Amino acid sequence: MTDNDEKNKIREKEGVITAAAGLLLNLILGGIKLAFGLITGSLSIMSDAVNNLSDVGTSAVTVSSFVISGKKADREHPYGHGRFEYVAAFVVSALVLIVGAELLISSVKSLFSGDRAEYSLPALIVLIISIAVKFVMGMMYFIRNKSVKSDTLKAACFDSFSDCAVTTLVAVSFIASGFTDFPVDAACGIAASGFIIFGGLKIVLSTVNRLLGCDCGDEVEKDIAELVKSEPLVLGVHDLMVHDYGAAHKVASVDAEFDKNLSFIKVHDAVDRIERAAYFKYNINLVVHSDPVDVSDARFVSVRRAVISALEPYGRDASFHELCIADEQKTIRLHLKLSEKLMKEREHILSEVIESVSASLPGFTVDAEYDFM
Repeated sequence: MTDNDEKNKIREKEGVITAAAGLLLNLILGGIKLAFGLITGSLSIMSDAVNNLSDVGTSAVTVSSFVISGKKADREHPYGHGRFEYVAAFVVSALVLIVGAELLISSVKSLFSGDRAEYSLPALIVLIISIAVKFVMGMMYFIRNKSVKSDTLKAACFDSFSDCAVTTLVAVSFIASGFTDFPVDAACGIAASGFIIFGGLKIVLSTVNRLLGCDCGDEVEKDIAELVKSEPLVLGVHDLMVHDYGAAHKVASVDAEFDKNLSFIKVHDAVDRIERAAYFKYNINLVVHSDPVDVSDARFVSVRRAVISALEPYGRDASFHELCIADEQKTIRLHLKLSEKLMKEREHILSEVIESVSASLPGFTVDAEYDFM
């Protein structure tokens, strides 16, 4: 077992333990509320107990997300089960949205009907207990997620803090109801529901993006590009793609340029070093495709430097490949890869590259094309 496998196992174990602790706390809190409700005969407390028991289902989804996502790859799932975490995060955040919508509807109805919350000491005690427990749960998820880095725990954390905020507002409205005829609880409910819906929607969109295969982030791509460039035999890097198959499983591919005069063995060894470094350093399965470059041709080197110089101001948002000097046609061909950020500047960049290349090798026509990353 490699260090990365060990880290993934530890991550899975920590996630399961944290989610299981949340499940237990929700069960205890639901049981306390139900007992208070039965003793006092309060329907509001009993309904809140049912809501807490529904949170047990959310915790169960969180537990299952770590168990299933931690399963090894099989024939049906050659890239593992890591994306199940994103499915679970979507389910949890969707449940948060439903709770927020229900709270909004009931609060609006209460506002227009003029209903007011009735103060009672048992209900206030239950609310204070609920606030304390939900705050502890939220902090537990938040602290653990710093090391686990899970979208599911992030959603569960938001769910707990949302419950904490809503219950705090209910407690405040309970106390305030004794001093005013204004339906404070309804107004607080509307404010809280807006916060919950906004936050829940944000997490839903984030998890949907991950399931659809969104960008893994500039930092990840920068780390991989720098790692590949750190290999002394690599002359250039392009067409880097990173695929997200879960928080602990990413697959990447990249084209690396090598001197065409190097032996096959030397290039193979360099590629092997890069791929192993990517796995052990970043836990990324990297596939490197080698592109031969003729560095013995002074004209080629000059043209290549001209392209690099023209694209340098745009950093990682612009790269090139397929550079070729066709003597018979007196043509220089190359292909640019531009980030979508440079959509409006594409013609200007193309013009700059053509001008720079033309100056490096007079008498040749420059045939440059581009597409977007």
